[in-house]
Amino acid sequence: MQLSTYAKVIVKNGIAVQSGDLIKVNFNPEHLPLVREITKEAYLSGASYVKLDLRDPEVELARAHYIGSPYIHHYPDSLVQSEWTDLEAGYSTISITAPSFEKLESNLLRKKAAKLIEVKAKAMAPIRKVGMENRNKWVVVNAPTVAWANAIFPDLESDQAFHRLNELLGDILKLYEKDPVASWCHQDCDDW
Repeated sequence: MQLSTYAKVIVKNGIAVQSGDLIKVNFNPEHLPLVREITKEAYLSGASYVKLDLRDPEVELARAHYIGSPYIHHYPDSLVQSEWTDLEAGYSTISITAPSFEKLESNLLRKKAAKLIEVKAKAMAPIRKVGMENRNKWVVVNAPTVAWANAIFPDLESDQAFHRLNELLGDILKLYEKDPVASWCHQDCDDW
């Protein structure tokens, strides 16, 4: 996958960055090279600030493993308030995701992880509701991870699987076309 080309498509077509826009990027550590390209492209497109929000699956797994029982039913108000602040400030959000293939080894751990997700979802529900009203621009995009590549191509070595998934996504995302930004614009216009 051509990261700079994908970043341009995300910034120009996915979120349509304009002069003065505030941009927030949610991502996992494997996506940092793409995030760097998105940041460059956002500033080139006139963004006034790009804020990064790292969401590490290993940290979340550690939280599920080791969080004390008294804290499992609580999501920090400060994190909710931070999201409200970003929303009210007008941040446009780019969320980079990938399928998760984490296998939780015990029923207790699965229950704890599910409870943590439920508690966060409940705390963030009012923010998500406002977000779905499209007051601010947002886009969710996929980017490959080694775990995803290994799940799709289990018979290949990790680096070969990752390369192959990159190639497939590049095709799907029109990144190998002469002008990917125009191709996406043409497709979006045709869909309406």
